Amino acid sequence: MILGKIYKNNAGDEFVVLDKKCCKSVHRMKVLVKFLATGSTRWVYESNANKGKVKDFYKRTRYGIGYLGEINSKKKLPYYQQAKQLWANVLKRCYCEKDTKGYHKWGTEVCPRWHCLANFIEDLPRLENFDKWLSQKRAGVNYNLDKDFRVPGCNVYSPDTCMFIDEHTNKSEGAKTTVEGYYRKVGSRPVAKVC
Repeated sequence: MILGKIYKNNAGDEFVVLDKKCCKSVHRMKVLVKFLATGSTRWVYESNANKGKVKDFYKRTRYGIGYLGEINSKKKLPYYQQAKQLWANVLKRCYCEKDTKGYHKWGTEVCPRWHCLANFIEDLPRLENFDKWLSQKRAGVNYNLDKDFRVPGCNVYSPDTCMFIDEHTNKSEGAKTTVEGYYRKVGSRPVAKVC
């Protein structure tokens, strides 16, 4: 690969090669690539870059909002897939206009920090009842990520507003604490706000 030349990955994203180095442990060349759309950089194997098998972890691929970020693969978490699915579902509920059960019509948002999957995964263990969410299959009780149980009427998913609550409590308290229920009670449509 030629330094300074623009290439495309398999998704059609343009990147430029900034530097090269030999990875002695595996006797392969690595190249530092910079993705033009996001400005993100990363070292990748040259053979993968030649084949277009390099991904821009900062490309907003989920509803034009969510992106992967850099997750340390050496610390592969046992709950990675479960957390990724939860993150995708939260984004869907907030930003997918076709999701009839979602909160899009109520202006519900995800805080900018959680647009990034890596940040979301980093923050999850700090949320109240995280341990119960992790063990829900063994315990036979489902736990949901809730944004407005702690702060009624809150319509922002964030590390400061969210917690895990059991599904029974979530459904029984739902009419009192959901954005829709709260704003029906106070008589106005919500405007996204940071709680």
